[in-house]
Amino acid sequence: MAIEKTTIDGIDYDMWSVVGTVTGVLMKSTTDVWTSGGGGYFDPRGGGYIQPVQVQSSTRNFKEVRIDGDDGDARTVTLADHIKVFAGDRVTLSYIGTAKGQRGWVHGITNHREKHWWTFNTNSIAKPHFGKSLYRAVARFIGDHRFISYAVGLLAVTTIASTNYRPMYRMSQMPRDPVNPWLGQLVDGFWPTTILLVAVITVCWATTTALRKKVNKAALTTINAFTAKQTDTNQAASEAEAA
Repeated sequence: MAIEKTTIDGIDYDMWSVVGTVTGVLMKSTTDVWTSGGGGYFDPRGGGYIQPVQVQSSTRNFKEVRIDGDDGDARTVTLADHIKVFAGDRVTLSYIGTAKGQRGWVHGITNHREKHWWTFNTNSIAKPHFGKSLYRAVARFIGDHRFISYAVGLLAVTTIASTNYRPMYRMSQMPRDPVNPWLGQLVDGFWPTTILLVAVITVCWATTTALRKKVNKAALTTINAFTAKQTDTNQAASEAEAA
């Protein structure tokens, strides 16, 4: 089993494939049912209303596929209903996992009889920890040339807020409480600090979200390229066996 190395957003991953034959397909489905509405009231003097209960449901179809691998191991994978596989089909499973891990997960399958491949669950390939993702986002944000303009903008907003909103939370016509002089200082800085904190959190959240989208896109591109490559590599061998 040949293993290919790849790096996504600074994290090393291993990719490999397994060729096998489909020996069984079991169709399954799950149904979720939920209700909404209901209730009402009755007026003894006359009138009232009753709101009927609304029942809704959602059904998801999928299939469990049994595959006997050429390596001697049997595998059962769960696939979406739109992926076409039947008993006797030759398939290639594409796996990806962290280089330091001991296992990986199926993120692609090729049906050599159909001459078609599919990838799935790519958003779960590279999911960095929120703290690490935020750290990388802030590091990249600071290293970006737009950081200066953002910093100047935040400083301007804070200055304006400090100038305009301070009188609203300090009775300028009344002297400060001599017993609690710190209370006036705390109130003076409340709005500017809050606005600055909200602005920083918003920028970090937006940058982190953009980074995760970029990582997911890179993961999708990587697994698509790997699955397509395995399709080309194993297609000729599968056609030769079928002949």
